[in-house]
Amino acid sequence: MKPIIVKEILIIDEENKKAASICFSNGLNIVTSDETSRGKSSVLRSIPYAFGCEANYDTVMKATEKIFVVDFEFNSNFYTIVRKSRLYAIFKNHEYVAGFNEDFKGLSGFYEKEFGFSVYLTNRNNEYEITPVAYSFIPYFIDQDISWKSNKTNPFKMSLQYVNDANDLFYYHLGILNKNYYELKNEYYKIGKELKLKNKDSDSLLGKIKTYKEYCETTSISINVDDARTNLALLKDEMNTLIVEQTNLQKHIIEKENLLSKYKAELEVTKKLISKNEKKLNNISIQCPNCGFEFIGSFRDIYNKELLNDNSSFIRCEITKINEEIEPLKIKYNNLAKLIDEKTNYYKNKITNFTDYLKAQSYNQILSDLEKNFSALSLEVKELENKYNELVESLEKYDKQKTIANTLFKEIYISFLNSLGIKSINRNDLEPFTKVQISGNKYIRSTLAFYLSFLTLKSKLNKDLFKIPLIVDSPFEGDPDDLNREDIVTNICNFYKENNLDYQLIIGVRNARECFADFEDINFIDLNTEEDHLLDALTFEKMNSKIEHYVSIMKNVKLLKAIE
Repeated sequence: MKPIIVKEILIIDEENKKAASICFSNGLNIVTSDETSRGKSSVLRSIPYAFGCEANYDTVMKATEKIFVVDFEFNSNFYTIVRKSRLYAIFKNHEYVAGFNEDFKGLSGFYEKEFGFSVYLTNRNNEYEITPVAYSFIPYFIDQDISWKSNKTNPFKMSLQYVNDANDLFYYHLGILNKNYYELKNEYYKIGKELKLKNKDSDSLLGKIKTYKEYCETTSISINVDDARTNLALLKDEMNTLIVEQTNLQKHIIEKENLLSKYKAELEVTKKLISKNEKKLNNISIQCPNCGFEFIGSFRDIYNKELLNDNSSFIRCEITKINEEIEPLKIKYNNLAKLIDEKTNYYKNKITNFTDYLKAQSYNQILSDLEKNFSALSLEVKELENKYNELVESLEKYDKQKTIANTLFKEIYISFLNSLGIKSINRNDLEPFTKVQISGNKYIRSTLAFYLSFLTLKSKLNKDLFKIPLIVDSPFEGDPDDLNREDIVTNICNFYKENNLDYQLIIGVRNARECFADFEDINFIDLNTEEDHLLDALTFEKMNSKIEHYVSIMKNVKLLKAIE
């Protein structure tokens, strides 16, 4: 795959009628000036910014108010990207092909389709997704204000927002990780979660099977269901007959007891009347005129006395008779009650046995169903385990490639550090794709060694992978030692010579002609503007028709995206 070759960057300040145009060659380009603050960093930052990165511009630049146009070649096609703030228009061979407004995924997706490359990483929900464009440029841009002065590898205005994205990003650019890796990893997490749930269900089923099996093994009852149902029905009918007989007997006993109570009450009343009549008789006496016999009481009272005594005798006889009748009835009632209790207990035992038998039968069926379900679930678990193990093996292959890359990176990094005069670091001091922590001006050289090591490793592992220009801003930043500068220049130029078919190299450095005087085939781009005045009115006037064209394009694209 051929590299992206930036041909020109155009920066337009429509409001102030100013512009800047910088052209680049296919090889080593050095943006230089005799003085500081002439716009070198702004030129270098404008390249990734035009592609969609949030470059670390200062407030003076006011990048969101300007239009950035980058022309580049890729695979024999000519492309132009026009950007204003978050609005993009893209042309291929001078034909409009796409427009985007605040849609980083859409922009990244277009680059993936058109250039065959975009970075995929895992988000915080463990889902892989396409990343913003900046992730495609991070390893190829060394920013003056960020990269040389901290251990950050991200030179843009954004936080790294993906899981383990620091190292995975470099693995992705090395061709070790790819979209397929994240698909496998996504499937790995998905199947792992599913396997965990299936194993939990399996354990639950085993517990149930154990419980039902224990019950079935301890319950051994043999019953003819039809005979048992018939016998239980007959027994129930017999019990009902006895209960009806007992109920009728109870009613008869109650009737007798009610009559007995009535007679007892009448007897008490009679007793009271006899006593009252006796008192009356004692107070009255009558003498017979013929014989002179003296009668105590009146004839009526005497008659009443006899009548009451006869009635009392009758009642006593009836009470005795009823008591004699009730006693055998009660004995019969109690015998019936005992018989009913016996029959009830017998029925309960029979119904319990019958219920236990039916329960055992149903438990045997449930047990059979559970065992079938467990067998089916075990097959599912086995299939998932096989898939899971296959995924583990596939991911381990990626891990092995990571390990190889880590080892090679350390070796190359040590080599570059030594060539840049840093001899105090050994391999054990290095972490994979992490800038080594060194104090003082050595940190500048160790940072340069880090990026050159990564790009050298990329050429070794995957020479044909997608290539973006390496942009190095101010490699002498904070390093005043002329000898160290010579080492820096030599390493940069040697790297370019060894990889001149792969990378376009763009460097920003002051007084570059003096530093790089001994090297050939360098395209020097001199910025002889006034301080903090990269853009000028003359360039705007010279390129007026082209500028008007781009201004018109952005208005039309903005209108088009608003309609969409």
